[in-house]
Amino acid sequence: MSCSPVREAGSLSSPRKLAFWLSKKKKYKLNFESFLTLCSQAGFEIIEIDLSKPWIDQGPVDVLIHKVTDFIAAAENGDLQAFKAVQKIETFIGDHPEVVVIDPIESVRLLSDRSVYYPIMRECEFKDEDGEAFIPNFVTLESQDKRENLKALHLANIKFPFICKTNLAHGSDESHEMSIIFNEEGLQDINPPCVCQEFVNHNAILYKVFVIGNKHYISERPSIKNLQPGDFETIFFHSHDVSKPDSSSFLNQLEKPIFKPSSPDEKIVKKLVDILKRRMRLTLFGVDVIVERKSRRIGVIDINYFPGYEGVDSAIEDLFQHTVQILENSKK
Repeated sequence: MSCSPVREAGSLSSPRKLAFWLSKKKKYKLNFESFLTLCSQAGFEIIEIDLSKPWIDQGPVDVLIHKVTDFIAAAENGDLQAFKAVQKIETFIGDHPEVVVIDPIESVRLLSDRSVYYPIMRECEFKDEDGEAFIPNFVTLESQDKRENLKALHLANIKFPFICKTNLAHGSDESHEMSIIFNEEGLQDINPPCVCQEFVNHNAILYKVFVIGNKHYISERPSIKNLQPGDFETIFFHSHDVSKPDSSSFLNQLEKPIFKPSSPDEKIVKKLVDILKRRMRLTLFGVDVIVERKSRRIGVIDINYFPGYEGVDSAIEDLFQHTVQILENSKK
């Protein structure tokens, strides 16, 4: 990932202290050291949060950048150390309202559970003269009773096939394990609690919309091919095997090639991003969208916090400029 030289517009009006709290995996994936270099060149004093030390020993902090979802997922899987770490961060933020936090912990926490944030995404649907953005029908299932689940699917107007996803959305390999249910017989393969979302044919193309403050980028990825209900066995898969840039799977191979795929309308994408930013109170996130095969409506499939921004060459520079801008705006 490349980064441009520091622009004068990104310089600080006065020295500031930037603290960060990221997992080792996240720092490596994002090339976070390049971001810290830009910050140091601009006059930031850098500190990596050490939760084993008292906050008072680490000095006052002006801005905090974090990806707490990684730790929340570990905590919810029974990791006591991660649970205590999240508590400490939340206590610090509560005790120091003067610290600018990118992004609010309470907003980020919502994105750890699909059963919580999918209804919020539905509130962001819209239709106007430029087009439409929608959330494919979904429902949370908490029972293994086939009759009860069939009723819940019917009430949510979900047709076969549909995709089952774990409630846990991020921070573990389990969150990427999914299944495709084609018929009533397949309901026995559901592993609750889970979110079931109706599958919408989209010509095996997924669009990753990466958001960094006031900027967003669209990256095309492979996705699941067009499907129909029928007498098929449940398909279990890992989303990274299907939708990473270099993924090659029987699931993302179309029987008939599409010569002119429908890209998402930029006006609709921008409106969607603006609505999500306001509603979710987030500035660093990624949205998975598709273009429905027949209607060309934009379907919102999922959202995640502070992604790796793969393919966005300016991500480090954009993150730096965004950090400076938020800090400067906080003084107004």
